[in-house]
Amino acid sequence: MIWIVFIMVRTPTHSLVYTHCHILPGIDDGVADSGISLEMASIAAEDRIGTIIVTPHVIDGLCTADFIQDKVEDLQALLDDRGISLRLMPGAELAISMCLGGQKDVYPVSPLPAGLSP
Repeated sequence: MIWIVFIMVRTPTHSLVYTHCHILPGIDDGVADSGISLEMASIAAEDRIGTIIVTPHVIDGLCTADFIQDKVEDLQALLDDRGISLRLMPGAELAISMCLGGQKDVYPVSPLPAGLSP
């Protein structure tokens, strides 16, 4: 059985933060291309989601924090160019086996920025 959990957090500005999303194009089981990413982002913005924390899978260090940050910046630039009012933040989906196997330094963990805590 696979459990999928989606967490939405409301910010002081009353927009929503989507904390688990595979919107980055061409990575793991996410969307195939940036056109679909833009469509997803547009729908999210229309639904009052103000921030998406992207969460590609990190498997054996193949998808590093720097790689994810670069992809977030690329997609954010596309959103900004098209006037889609949505903020992307880097995140990652870690396999529990990585955490239990002593690979805790594969992806640096940082708390949510001020104003995004529940």
